[in-house]
Amino acid sequence: MVRMVLEVRGLTKSLAGRPILSHISFALRAERSLVVMGSNGAGKSTLLLVLGGVLGYDGGTLARFGRIVPPEGITDGRIGYLGHRSLMYPNLTLADNLNLYARLWRVPDAARCIERAAERVGLSLWQHEPLTRYSQGMRQRAAWARLLLIEPELWLLDEPLAGLDPEGRQLVAGLLAEHLARGAAAVVTSHRWQDAPQLGHMAAVLQNGQLGDWRPVAESTPTEEPG
Repeated sequence: MVRMVLEVRGLTKSLAGRPILSHISFALRAERSLVVMGSNGAGKSTLLLVLGGVLGYDGGTLARFGRIVPPEGITDGRIGYLGHRSLMYPNLTLADNLNLYARLWRVPDAARCIERAAERVGLSLWQHEPLTRYSQGMRQRAAWARLLLIEPELWLLDEPLAGLDPEGRQLVAGLLAEHLARGAAAVVTSHRWQDAPQLGHMAAVLQNGQLGDWRPVAESTPTEEPG
């Protein structure tokens, strides 16, 4: 039986009286990822925050893991968010940052999980250095280590390939593939069509508050950027 992770029906959201999301509808099952395309300011980040329960919604329905989320929003430990900020303390080491999150989320066998997360993002040799000594790319990898430490069932990824070199992009694509292979799911945003094949199974464009132009990722590589 197919396990549904997200079911969104007629979702609407306004900020400061301005409509941001208008009657968004889609369903996402386990082992699949959706790429939400759109230009800067289209509402991609807002959509992720609503799906994660950080922001509430105004109308429609949102169900996660088979349960309706109240309109005021509520977070869930089975959901992991990766945005433009690492959500880590720059003056602490990677290991110290991960230890804080391990205590917050009550991760069992924390020491082993921290070591494994650092290794998976290629930062084992740097895990005891403060993040102030990290390059921008290394800080992005550190943020991924936080996500891997928790191992949530649903990833919400906001432009995860932005600013990465080819090696970093390959790393992210591999981590996402492993995540889906273990029965999890993801919603990923991007403004570059050429990134879609590395990020998802289906792509749709968020424009004027609505999701449209649905297509399988294999067909989602036009040369123009979404407007």
